[in-house]
Amino acid sequence: MAIKPIEFQVMIPKTQEVSKIHSNQIQNNAAFQQQQALSVQRKAENDVRQVHTQDNVHRGTVQEKQERNKREEERNKREQKKSENPGKSSNKPHIPGESIIDIRI
Repeated sequence: MAIKPIEFQVMIPKTQEVSKIHSNQIQNNAAFQQQQALSVQRKAENDVRQVHTQDNVHRGTVQEKQERNKREEERNKREQKKSENPGKSSNKPHIPGESIIDIRI
């Protein structure tokens, strides 16, 4: 691409403007990156200094209690059904982990 003398005269003053714009963009990017790094560093320092709450521990115990209550409710429902229909179930208590097979010939 050939540049004519008239175009060359217009381009020379514009090079300073372009270089100024370019350097401003570079400085803005550098300042933004520095700001981001500083905010990340401050956040990390705050996290180290801050005492973390134990909400998760309390949630775990609440969930365990709820599960235990659900199991007890289910067990009570099963016992009520057995007491309503005494002919269907035997009077022996069921031991967990033991299988019962009832075969009649």
